[in-house]
Amino acid sequence: MPRPESDPEPRDAKTTERSLLSLVLELIPYAVFWKDRDSVYLGCNAGFATLAGLTNPANIIGRDDFDMPWSRAESEAYRADDRLVIESGRAKIHIVETQLNAEGQKTWIDTSKVPLRDADGHVIGVLGIFADITSQKANELQLVETRGYLQAAIEAISSGLALYGADERLVFCNREYKQIYATGHEYLQPGQRYEDILAEYARHSGHEGAAADAWVSQCLEQHRRCELDWVQELPNATIRVSDHRTADGGIVSLRTDITALKQIERDLRVAKEQAEAASLAKSNFLANMSHEIRTPMTAILGFTDLLLAEIGDASQRHALETIRRNGESLLGLINDILDLSKVEAGMVEAELDWLRLDTLLDDVVELMRPRAISKGIALEVRYATPIPRRVRTDALRARQVIVNLVSNAIKFTEVGSVALVSSWIAEPDGGRIEVAVEDTGIGMTQAQCARIFEPFVQADASTTRKYGGTGLGLAISRRLAELLGGDLEVESEAGRGSSFRFRFGVGVDAADGLWDPAQPRAAVASPRPSEGPSVGSATAPRELERCRILLAEDGPDNQLLLSHVLRKAGAEVVVVSNGREALERLTGGDGGEFDLVLMDMQMPELDGYDASRALRALGNELPIIALTAHAMEGDRDGCLAAGCSDYLSKPVKFGVLVETCRRWID
Repeated sequence: MPRPESDPEPRDAKTTERSLLSLVLELIPYAVFWKDRDSVYLGCNAGFATLAGLTNPANIIGRDDFDMPWSRAESEAYRADDRLVIESGRAKIHIVETQLNAEGQKTWIDTSKVPLRDADGHVIGVLGIFADITSQKANELQLVETRGYLQAAIEAISSGLALYGADERLVFCNREYKQIYATGHEYLQPGQRYEDILAEYARHSGHEGAAADAWVSQCLEQHRRCELDWVQELPNATIRVSDHRTADGGIVSLRTDITALKQIERDLRVAKEQAEAASLAKSNFLANMSHEIRTPMTAILGFTDLLLAEIGDASQRHALETIRRNGESLLGLINDILDLSKVEAGMVEAELDWLRLDTLLDDVVELMRPRAISKGIALEVRYATPIPRRVRTDALRARQVIVNLVSNAIKFTEVGSVALVSSWIAEPDGGRIEVAVEDTGIGMTQAQCARIFEPFVQADASTTRKYGGTGLGLAISRRLAELLGGDLEVESEAGRGSSFRFRFGVGVDAADGLWDPAQPRAAVASPRPSEGPSVGSATAPRELERCRILLAEDGPDNQLLLSHVLRKAGAEVVVVSNGREALERLTGGDGGEFDLVLMDMQMPELDGYDASRALRALGNELPIIALTAHAMEGDRDGCLAAGCSDYLSKPVKFGVLVETCRRWID
């Protein structure tokens, strides 16, 4: 039977129990609530009241979830969970769900609900407890997102990537790893032992018996050594392997397919060998050809000098001098080719000796002075700084570079001067001499400067260029400058002149000291000499009697030679120096009196190609015979396409020239 109300002990125990329960509800770090069977709140602790935006837990009594700040969907979900717990009489643990707090912020909560029973065990409601896990959920979502990014990155890399645990079992691998070891059988599964994976791959890739066992053992041993970089040869691929040990004893293995790279390396090696062989063959060929040509040229020039010493007739002497001058020009070209071939083949070595720089520069000026005088330009030497009295270098190679630079400067300068400006750059182990060759000539653009030192390249490569040359001199000079431990650079401006700076390393004797020249030296040029007399006669059949021929040729020697041959054949010859003059003659009053045109294709102002096209565009049907030094395949077609009637390559045989003219005139 119940105790009488007058008994103080039970009352004190119940009070203590309620006080303790109240204290627990307020101190635990969870939100606690209880509801009746209709999901109407009967009470809550302070933590729940705060989340619900209530100032006092007692204010919760009589409310339901639809009176709370959470959304309607959340309220309906909460009520559904209540019904499930009340009707089943079983607890529902760790319900992870969302909840809008009093500030309208979305939070995540971990809720557990248990049936609330009376003394007879009947379910009279539900007791709930939950924790705010918003931060934890955010971390989880970020982790999932990070894992997704990491997985995407691992799949995106072009190399195969795999992680093996300390027990040598596969943890994961990307698609590229599977493709490298693809055999049509899916054996690369997490949990597989690396040794079994190797054996399975060996079986499906053609390895058999002892060879398969040896291959598996080798790969397994290298895997366990965890080498950073080694090459694994597969039946159809070459794989670079890099293994890295993890802190827990596992291995991260990176596999890169370098099959294409290896093929490129092999191709490059073969190409390099072929290029070196071709370069050597070219150098040997040029050297041999230069030698074979220089030998007869020596005889030609020698016998020409003998004839010049014996013959007194002015016209014959002029013809011999023309032969000698052109022979020397050809010999100079051969020497350039030989020098280039020697330098490229590594056959040139510097021969060092002591010399006086001022003496070397004086010799160059004296050699070049006649050319400067013939053009009416000044040639001088200046010293920007004191220089060593003696320097040790290869005098022959240094002189060759300076002579080439001065020769070019004079060639490309019509008015003004050419100066050699020398300076000394002291260095700990000796020093460098700089000789700057400065001119007031035609100059160059920056684009021309960028390619001027390439072999066979000239600043003006068009067919109308005024200046000759092979384009070898500067290429050879730069290589010789490098041979002497220096360099060769250019500064230029179109129309304003150029400055070529030749620097080369030298040895010095400290005891000699420096020489400070007192005055610059200069030479003023004299006017150009007048033209000489014409060449002598040459025999040719008189098959062009009463024919009038227009010869368009810019070279004075060729003008003289060709017109002489044609006149000896009976023709009347009118000579012009370029395509523009040819057009003026043929479109003028006496243009109809010509029977034929001999057209050089490479001339200044207007070349033979453009002149021929212009004549045909005007309806002129006069026979045009192309004369050109270009004798490569396709040059004939180019001349005929420009409107020429026929094509002759230089040097042309006199009989062929006369016969071709006669045939077209007939």
